[in-house]
Amino acid sequence: MTATIQHFTRALLTPDLSLATLSDARAVTDCNGMPRMV
Repeated sequence: MTATIQHFTRALLTPDLSLATLSDARAVTDCNGMPRMV
């Protein structure tokens, strides 16, 4: 799923789901915490 502005807006307007939805949208990182380059 590709996160869009609509997904972020909906997450922010839904308090019980906002943190879970936004954390799912985080970039994938390597073991050093740096974003992985594809």
